[in-house]
Amino acid sequence: MYAYILLTHSNTVPAKLVRLWTGDVYSHVAVSLDSPMIAYSFGRKSKLNFLNGGFIEEQFATMDPETQISILRLPMTQKAYYRARILLAYFQDYSDCYHYNFKGIVGIMLHRKINGKNAYFCSQFVSTLLEKSGAYCFSKPACFIKPSDFLKLNEAEILYSGTMRNYWSSNADLNGSAAAAQWA
Repeated sequence: MYAYILLTHSNTVPAKLVRLWTGDVYSHVAVSLDSPMIAYSFGRKSKLNFLNGGFIEEQFATMDPETQISILRLPMTQKAYYRARILLAYFQDYSDCYHYNFKGIVGIMLHRKINGKNAYFCSQFVSTLLEKSGAYCFSKPACFIKPSDFLKLNEAEILYSGTMRNYWSSNADLNGSAAAAQWA
């Protein structure tokens, strides 16, 4: 059983701002438990309003072809996998109760722990899910985890790095079924 960690950097203003601030290759992270075709995270709920953020479902197949991605596969115990599924289901069921943790982003920049109530940013959410499920324990609090920190997981295997365009070129079945079978 695995958690799939999808690291991305798109050509959007928020992504460019994150990259400018961090200097890291990736500006966003999402997680999936079945395959990276559909992943979950915290981010913009609409493309036109980056201030309207919260828990989101991301469709792998609809990403911009020029998006830079890395897909990591992290082994999980059966117990951790089921705990993570329960946590994800909870976030899905109560997604309206959660919002994006803008204060937490400021906290990272100031090196101060600032947690909002029912609020996460992408890497804070993914690291919290992995920790609460028992899949992985980070060496620093979730409020200080950045997308680039996931590349340092020794237990995770990098399945793919490159652009979405090249991913789909190497996996000619654009409906995702061949690609989905690859992750099983």
